[in-house]
Amino acid sequence: MWKTKVNKHCIEMRMSGFTLMEMVVALGIFSAIMLMSIGALVSVQSAQIRSSDVQVVQDNIRFALELMTKEIRQGSEYVGDQLDCSLGCSELRFTKATSSGDAQIGYCLDAGELVRFNVTDGQSCSAASAAVLTAEEVVVEGLLFYILGQDPLPIDGQARVTISMRVKAQSPSQKVETVMDLQTTIVQRLREG
Repeated sequence: MWKTKVNKHCIEMRMSGFTLMEMVVALGIFSAIMLMSIGALVSVQSAQIRSSDVQVVQDNIRFALELMTKEIRQGSEYVGDQLDCSLGCSELRFTKATSSGDAQIGYCLDAGELVRFNVTDGQSCSAASAAVLTAEEVVVEGLLFYILGQDPLPIDGQARVTISMRVKAQSPSQKVETVMDLQTTIVQRLREG
């Protein structure tokens, strides 16, 4: 009688638990699901960081372009580094009225950086004292200024400056490059003449 009770108890114990093979299969399935989940999570996090870095670079170049736009809009007597800038010039100079008198301001491209310089103070495009408007992550590959209507003879009498630039944004943390082509047209606030 004692022997049958022990056998019955052993049979019940074997029937109530998991076998080693079942545990290995369950652990394998769980591990595979966890690896796929972690891979997806890392991929989503990397995409979010990349997107954030590109957004910071875009904000930087947008800020620089907006700063140029505001200043050029209030200027007058636009000239480029060539006689006719209707086909594009690489440098723009103009007169800006300030509280201390008129100042000559210029914008150009110097070694991949967008530069603002003050001609009145003797600065030039490549001067060390010129102000760089773009961050390290932003490389300006091309910059052209198109000046139209600068003579007082056109019908509307207002000068227009179109800025066209190609920018390569380098994400510092992800080593990702994004190329953007930007263009804006600025109409002079006051008529010349």
